[in-house]
Amino acid sequence: MQLYKAIPKSMMYQTFERVLEYLEAHNQIAYDNEARVVWVAADNAKLKALLKSGVEL
Repeated sequence: MQLYKAIPKSMMYQTFERVLEYLEAHNQIAYDNEARVVWVAADNAKLKALLKSGVEL
């Protein structure tokens, strides 16, 4: 809810929820243990290379 309060008021809450659902479904965000939004999208070449060479747990 704190994130929603920080965005422009022209966005409806239902739209905000839909955006979060979309981002989660496409592995762009995740939620931590305290329900905080964490950006997990690899959007630069160096990070992509690190993720590709890493060991999956």
